[in-house]
Amino acid sequence: MTLTEKVFTLKVIKPFDSLSDQELIVTANMIQVKHYDEGEVIYSAHSSLYNLGVIASGEVKTSSGTVFENYFGLESIVHDVIMQEDIIAASNVTLLLISQEHLLTLLYESPHLMMGFLKSQKEEENETKI
Repeated sequence: MTLTEKVFTLKVIKPFDSLSDQELIVTANMIQVKHYDEGEVIYSAHSSLYNLGVIASGEVKTSSGTVFENYFGLESIVHDVIMQEDIIAASNVTLLLISQEHLLTLLYESPHLMMGFLKSQKEEENETKI
């Protein structure tokens, strides 16, 4: 995946859509692209995540069937929470992986990105309550 493809992919995924073009380019330069086949375990239960997984294509879910919308791993990275379930590729998946170090730097340098993550999590909580 080229730098331009990474930038355009991030540009349509919340909360990265709030970043400026320059911030998107910096972020895209930090990203590692990884592909997974349907059914493949991306992360095993009882492990810590060291990368934020941004879903560029495909579907990612937990072993209990919870489907992730745009990304996964934020809580594990920020709060050092260990995953309680496997994270699985529900279809062929392309992930953009942002390391914990790079993510924390992004959040520090782009506070509106953190606000986007918080807003996104609040929307998820509200959907769960319904």
